[in-house]
Amino acid sequence: MHSILAVIQLAIYGAIACFSPHFDFYAKEVNRPLVTVVCLLSLNFVLHLWSLSLYLKLPDSTRLGWRIVLIGLLMRAILIGSTPIQEVDIYRYMWDGVVVTQAISPFRYPPLAIADEEQLAIESDVNTLRSVVASDVGIREVLHRVHYPELPTVYPPASQLVFAAAAIVTPGHSSVSTRLLIMKSWIVAFDLASLGCIWLLLRHFGKHTAWLIAWAWSPLVLKEFANSGHLDSIAVFFTLAATCLLLMRSTRISMCASGLMMGLAVASKLYPVVLLPLWIISYSRQSGWLRGTQLATVALLASFILLLPMFWNQPAAEPQSGNSDTSAASQGPLQGLSTFLTRWEMNDLLFMIIEENIRPAAHVPEQPALWFVVVPDHLRKAITTQLAIWSGQPEERIPFMATRVITAMFFLAAMCWLALRAWREPHQLPQWIFLALAWFWFLAPTQNPWYWCWALAFVPFAKSRLWLAVSGLSLIYYLRFWFLYHAQNQEVLGSSFRGTAFFDFVVVWLEFGPFLAVMLTLSVRRS
Repeated sequence: MHSILAVIQLAIYGAIACFSPHFDFYAKEVNRPLVTVVCLLSLNFVLHLWSLSLYLKLPDSTRLGWRIVLIGLLMRAILIGSTPIQEVDIYRYMWDGVVVTQAISPFRYPPLAIADEEQLAIESDVNTLRSVVASDVGIREVLHRVHYPELPTVYPPASQLVFAAAAIVTPGHSSVSTRLLIMKSWIVAFDLASLGCIWLLLRHFGKHTAWLIAWAWSPLVLKEFANSGHLDSIAVFFTLAATCLLLMRSTRISMCASGLMMGLAVASKLYPVVLLPLWIISYSRQSGWLRGTQLATVALLASFILLLPMFWNQPAAEPQSGNSDTSAASQGPLQGLSTFLTRWEMNDLLFMIIEENIRPAAHVPEQPALWFVVVPDHLRKAITTQLAIWSGQPEERIPFMATRVITAMFFLAAMCWLALRAWREPHQLPQWIFLALAWFWFLAPTQNPWYWCWALAFVPFAKSRLWLAVSGLSLIYYLRFWFLYHAQNQEVLGSSFRGTAFFDFVVVWLEFGPFLAVMLTLSVRRS
């Protein structure tokens, strides 16, 4: 049965790879088989959980681990050459890599400043990039496919080094498909390195090797890295490496190496910065505050130095002609990151509930009444108006920003509790890391499914196996595009919601509501 399940999963990934050309960048959106692919991924999610339960009953052995790894490699080999399904972020990675190889900061110029050849360029760097684009058809096509080209990159320097490494090993005048394959190969390399770190942690804590399946065969991991090529595998690896070094050795060298890995993790995706208190407190508890202070110094210094390139670039000079709103001059070096942190919202539930109970109805007059909004509209209007006066921000931005503050306070309270647990039980550090990342994700306004991979790497150390369900539930996110393509201008299922609004205010409740309700019930019972 174990082998049969593995073969079925491999066959399903083969089918997904066959469907992937329908998601080509230029493919007609209404013809994309979104529902079919989501169903196939969901089926493999169930099968991989079934495999995990069966393998956990087998005698633990190194041979079993290598068997799991081998099947995981085959799964990745099937998907790595497939067309990215409903994702375009990887084109930004490829473009950033080209920019870095020209010794130019990707934080300085938005791609639109390069692509708009009618706009006068007064800086030599812009002219250099335009020459590169003009001389290479593959690079020109990559630039054309970059998402949100009006914004500079949001990806930190450590990830930029990986992008540059992929660009360096890419032969000149390569096609877009070749560039995709090379970039995804680097992403999958970090994905497999993460798997190796998970194996080390499982052995250190005496966990069954079968838990490797939670990562190695996860449809979420395979979809987001081998197929879509998301960079998050880089930060996941450095996070796991820092944790391994911290737990397995107590020498000064290992402490410094762990601090460096923490810095690289933060400089890869920023999110691991929330783990620094847990790492430092746990290590200080076991090795003393002096060693803990040294670790904190190394980690913070490494993070600061590695992140410097995001800050030292000044905005580009004002062009002499063209639309200044889309020029490099209109974009500071952190404009892309600032936009992401203050405006992006997607696939969220908890954040949405709070925000909609702050937002006045007048801000979205076309939006139907929401059943979960309990704060009277006149009170929402008064709160929003007053906060706008106090902050000096536009009134329409207040609900999002206020919700950001509220969820940050909730997360800070959770981190204080986790820090206390890390002090009392430092040997359970992976469990506290998992909870920190899990609630960081659930409280965020942007719950992209690949972000859950941050927590999934530590799910073998969670107390409840119910957490495994999230990696399957998060795949529902891709159905949002079906509503966008097929029902944007019509009411769905007799409701008053049209297109993506139906997903945002109805489907998301089905995606996460029952899970959160069950977890809350179990927490209350345990308490």
